[in-house]
Amino acid sequence: MYLLADGTQANATQKYTLKFSEPATNNSISNPEYFRQKMPIIKLAEMYFILAECAEHENTDPLQYMNKVLTARGLTGLTSYADFRSLMTNEFRKEFLAEGQLFYYFKRTNQEHIPNYSENMVATKNYTFPIPDSEYEFADREPNK
Repeated sequence: MYLLADGTQANATQKYTLKFSEPATNNSISNPEYFRQKMPIIKLAEMYFILAECAEHENTDPLQYMNKVLTARGLTGLTSYADFRSLMTNEFRKEFLAEGQLFYYFKRTNQEHIPNYSENMVATKNYTFPIPDSEYEFADREPNK
């Protein structure tokens, strides 16, 4: 579970996550300045998710990797699953809350529908960005359709 704090000034009605906030006082960290403004590049859970996706693709058991993440969270490991993509999507949503990684997961898996969003992401081409007009002049390209 993540802690949320109220916004300030003009954003007072908004909430923001304290996921990467450093504690006000923590005597166990010898050099707290080292951890200031640090963001993880890749997390151990993400590596296990990649291994689970590879195992599913190769028709081997992906739960051996998923369960490592679940047991590290203090949860009971799974013994079976009905839909692997739904399982992965739910776990990604939990693990990467407020990190900006979920969009890239949806893009990589080409998911048409994102929870709480009504448009079809594939049909509306929301996963691709148009080529800038300046690129056409030098690349001799046809405009995006």
